[in-house]
Amino acid sequence: ASALLLPLFWGWVGLLILLLITGFFLLLRQALNNRLGGITGDAAGAVCELLEAVALVFLVLLVN
Repeated sequence: ASALLLPLFWGWVGLLILLLITGFFLLLRQALNNRLGGITGDAAGAVCELLEAVALVFLVLLVN
């Protein structure tokens, strides 16, 4: 839910990061469904950590 606040604090950069994270999430979800036949708790935790890392990398790349 806090990811929805990105556009408020970062403007267009936050909106772009939110769109990139959403696309990355959809790709990961599809990959997990194909590979595991669903999403386990461990996979959900890993997805959260990956998305956080991706958001931070994109933030650094887009702001600088």
